[in-house]
Amino acid sequence: NDGGAGTTGNVGSGRNRLRHLFHILLNSIFCVGHPVVIVLDDLQWSDSLAMDVILGVIQSKAHPSSNLGSNDDRDSPSSRGGLFLLGSYRDNEADTNLLQRISVMDVMKQYVKVTHLSIGMLSRRDIDEMLSCKLGLPMRYTRDLSEQVFQKTRGHPLFVQTFLRSIISKGVLSFSVRSRRWTWDDLVVEMHTISEDVADFLANRIRRLDKDTVFALQVCACIGFQVNTSTIDLLNVGQFVNNMFEALESARKEGLMDKAGPIYAFSHDMLRESTYDLIPVLERKSLHKTIGLSLALDPDLVKDAEICHLAVDQINVCKDILNPPERSMFARLNLAAGKHAMASSSYQQARGYFESGITLLHIDPWKKQYPLCLELYELSVVVGFMNGSGEEVTGRLDDILSNAKHFGETIKAREIILKV
Repeated sequence: NDGGAGTTGNVGSGRNRLRHLFHILLNSIFCVGHPVVIVLDDLQWSDSLAMDVILGVIQSKAHPSSNLGSNDDRDSPSSRGGLFLLGSYRDNEADTNLLQRISVMDVMKQYVKVTHLSIGMLSRRDIDEMLSCKLGLPMRYTRDLSEQVFQKTRGHPLFVQTFLRSIISKGVLSFSVRSRRWTWDDLVVEMHTISEDVADFLANRIRRLDKDTVFALQVCACIGFQVNTSTIDLLNVGQFVNNMFEALESARKEGLMDKAGPIYAFSHDMLRESTYDLIPVLERKSLHKTIGLSLALDPDLVKDAEICHLAVDQINVCKDILNPPERSMFARLNLAAGKHAMASSSYQQARGYFESGITLLHIDPWKKQYPLCLELYELSVVVGFMNGSGEEVTGRLDDILSNAKHFGETIKAREIILKV
């Protein structure tokens, strides 16, 4: 992909090309006998393109004759490769589109093995076995403690983990050197209270941290579930907290963040949600703006796709509080972010950036910002067309034809009109 307007092909050609290339990639791995594992977490938040690509792979494995670049023989190299797909989702947040795609997988059970695992709450027995194992004590010793933990947490895994951390940090559950074993007082454990609401429980846990740690967590929550240390370096400029890394290390020691290589991530997505909810509603847009402007100071912003997307994502949350120079700057950055997304075949994401850039333009953009306006409109039309949304781009096409200064600047729009 050249990242520009390029050749549009047919309606939905971008989506089809992405599916085709993904199939070729997997088949090239399968053909030499290497197994492939794909893990997809939080499918309830996935977009339709991601699910269509994965479903297409499963269908091609179920029907080898339809594999791109494979033979009709079921024993062909591409069908010998092993594929293990592990997906998870919250069933109470899954929409009908996701459930329909999952039901399609069930229909293919005669070709591919489909297993459903329903993860529920921990039982009394589960908690007792866990405590017995972790504390190195027979289950008859831990049974009363397990019962208390179950009664207070109702078996919610996150509650169980946090409750145990709490009683350990307060010395209620501790290791006795004299007894050479873990000890506790059942009455004191019983008196230890816990909120029945998940959000309140997590919020109270976060509020007990020092001010800098809480604010560092809130900055990360604005960015997303995880943040790279390179991003933290750009934000570690004193206007947030004195030292972002020290604050995040403090959060990690509290079990609120995990660190894997250069990535800091919330230990649970509900922690991220609770942290974000602690930001006063009237201050959220201002914080998003501050983060976006700080990231925009990176001299390599336009070239760095990750930082460019992060900066633009922050600003697109608070477009209504930008001044005119800021709106003009981020209209251009939305253009750059959209081109980066096009280069990775993320056409739906790219169109979102181009459309956001259009909303940031001057009230009379065709006169005041003509080159930028024309490019945003044209690329929005192109990616919409390539993503299979031909009917949705007709309004933008009309605007281009009505405002373009030269016939040559309407050729791309006219080509798309002929194909819609």
